[in-house]
Parts: sequence; structure tokens; C-alpha cells
Amino acid sequence: MDIDFTKLIEYSPSTGVLCWRVRVGSRGLVGKEIGHMTTEGYRRVKIAGRMYLVHRLAWLLSYGAWPQHEIDHINGNRQDNRLVNLRNVSKTLNQRNVVKRTDNSSGIVGVREIYYPTKYWVAQWMDGKRKNKWFSVKKYGEKKAKKLAIQCRVKRIAELGGYTKRHGL
Repeated sequence: MDIDFTKLIEYSPSTGVLCWRVRVGSRGLVGKEIGHMTTEGYRRVKIAGRMYLVHRLAWLLSYGAWPQHEIDHINGNRQDNRLVNLRNVSKTLNQRNVVKRTDNSSGIVGVREIYYPTKYWVAQWMDGKRKNKWFSVKKYGEKKAKKLAIQCRVKRIAELGGYTKRHGL
């Protein structure tokens, strides 16, 4: 069953909002924003018995084809579906573009302190699989170990590419 989404949905690339063009059921009123918020922070909508992520529909309506890979929200805001904020990237690249955790003590995504069995600063990145470089506080001292881990991380992500400016670099 092929659905002509252009007849059902209107997309504004500048605002990122998708609205119904026609009435669909009791809730899908003309001009009303489509979908509902998921617990993961994305908008999704049910059309003809199937669930669709709204950012993937935005891509389809803009380019006339489904994205080949995952859609990454460049600024990290999963509700910002403006076309300038969406990019079609591999799963590996999308996973590199994570937000900084609230418990991050280094100020840099991918750099953290760990106790194993003594204290280390660790730089981490994805290169097909997870990679680490450990810097011992015992060997280098607290400040230098942290600085070395940050430098290592910055160097690796520059080499790998695909990271966005929200990584604090």
C-alpha cells in the first residue's frame, strides 16, 4: 500500500512543523500539528495503521525519498525538525553526536574520570567500535591526566569528522 504523504501532510522546512492537509480521524484536524511526543522526545504519528517518526516524514516530504540512514538532529533538540537541523547519517556517525551527560565532570563529551582500581581520565570515541585511551592520575597528576585525555579526544574526533559544535570543542 503506497501512501501519498504530500496529500495528507504539509511541511514547513523553516519551522519544522508538519500539519494535516486533510482531516484524518477525530484528532487529525486540518492545520493541526501531526503526531504526539514519545518518551524519547521524538514526535511520531500513526498513519494507515503504521507508526512514523515525524523527522523521517519531514525528510521524505523535502527530498521525495525516505532517508537511507538515520536522521540526526544536529543541535540535539529532537523536537526541532527544521530541515537545516536534519541530516541523513550512518548509525555510527549519529551515535558520535550524543549530548553531553549531566554528570559529565570534564566539560567535554567523551572524556570522563574513572576509578579502576585507581583514578584515571579516559578519552573515548567510536571508530566502528568503542575505543579508549587511559591517562593515570598517579602517573601524570590530576590536571595533566585530564588535559591529556581532552587533547586525545579532540585530536581523534577531528580525525574522524562528523561531530557537531555542541561537543564543546
